[in-house]
Amino acid sequence: MPFTFLALIPAQYAPTSASAMAVAASPTRIDALTVTNTDTVPRTVSINLVPTGISPSAANATTIDQCVLPGQTWVSPNEAGKVLRTSDAISVVASVANKLVISCSGTQQS
Repeated sequence: MPFTFLALIPAQYAPTSASAMAVAASPTRIDALTVTNTDTVPRTVSINLVPTGISPSAANATTIDQCVLPGQTWVSPNEAGKVLRTSDAISVVASVANKLVISCSGTQQS
């Protein structure tokens, strides 16, 4: 089976309401997920790995209110290695707009 290495979430600001930032087109493994705080005060981020047809909830939360310090890049150990099935999503919510930059890379079955 061939695999494709790709940016599941190209670097961008995390939204302030739960939003699907990536939807798996085929089975996909998350290799790395980082969040960078560009602000001068601590900020938080929450992440859900949401099965298709389901909404983000505590049942599919993988990171809840992770504090990211000013100028810090946090490398999440919580999502790395997790597998998304076809149409599963990565949902992200930040505590404030335009301050937390998220990026995520992975390997997708072609």
